[in-house]
Amino acid sequence: MVLFSIGIAFYLPFLTMLLYRIIFHNNLPEKLMPTLFILIAPPSVGLIAYFKLTEGIDNFARILYYFALFTLLLVFSQYKMFTKIKFYLSWWAYIFPLSAFSVATFVMLNNTKLIFFKTLFTAIFLLIILLVVIISYKTIYAISKSKYV
Repeated sequence: MVLFSIGIAFYLPFLTMLLYRIIFHNNLPEKLMPTLFILIAPPSVGLIAYFKLTEGIDNFARILYYFALFTLLLVFSQYKMFTKIKFYLSWWAYIFPLSAFSVATFVMLNNTKLIFFKTLFTAIFLLIILLVVIISYKTIYAISKSKYV
């Protein structure tokens, strides 16, 4: 509980600083744009940790989950920007946050049995599989062309 409390307490000012940077300063370089997906991970991992601590879904757990969902939708709303980015190794930054969100969705599904969570979990899980295949292929191709060696 101590480490969870510290993580939640530091997440709030970190998120504030990051959003300030995104809104009021120049855009991130194209190479770093995929790292914006990391915004999805903290509330997702927070939900998973909170569930492990409390073994239940209460209002705070729902707040964590729905904030993660909001962040996911916010980042996905910028899909045109992400589809225009040429391949960099930073594309791997898509995988962990989406995986954390899928686990958080699975926790919600197991505890609520709502069809919404089942549908969302399936969609995110299939997206992760597709992304891993695509990014793996692009990484191997880039290495074979000696772009990253």
